[in-house]
Order: sequence, then structure tokens, then C-alpha cells
Amino acid sequence: MRTAYSFSVLRYVHDPSTQEFINIGMAVYAPEAGFLRAICTKHYRRISRMFAKIDGARFRQLTAYIQERITAMGESLPHELPFQNGLDIAAV
Repeated sequence: MRTAYSFSVLRYVHDPSTQEFINIGMAVYAPEAGFLRAICTKHYRRISRMFAKIDGARFRQLTAYIQERITAMGESLPHELPFQNGLDIAAV
């Protein structure tokens, strides 16, 4: 069985003015299956090599929060009424 899905790469942008980024995770959404999940890295070594200053504890806390919130939204999807059809990951 094939299921349509959309995904989004989650990025860490250190300085909005330069727009330099590092991919730190992925979110996947399949509306027909009621599936929404995200996974983020908790490792920041690569980021600290590219950008001189990063608070590692805060980075881990933030990525864990993002992952937990998206997963919680996904767990509530089967219990909600489908008011909007055809949403993609950007709309969610």
C-alpha cells in the first residue's frame, strides 16, 4: 500500500543575516495515515566546528522539545476531526 507523505528538513540557522545552516533533523507527515513524526539530532559537535559559539545544553534541550512537540501533535491526529484536507508538512 502506498501512502502520500510530505517531509521537511529541520535546520539550525546560527545567524539569520548570513543564512548559513546545518540540517539537524527531519519531520514526516502522512495525512491519510494520521502520521506525523520528527527526529532531531542531539549532537552538536558539527555545529560547534562550523560556528564558534553554541550552548550545547540549550541546543539539546531545544531539539528535544521540537521533536517531542511534533510527535505529540502526531499522536493527537487520529483523535481530531479532519477539517482541512490536503495539508502538507509546511501547513502543519
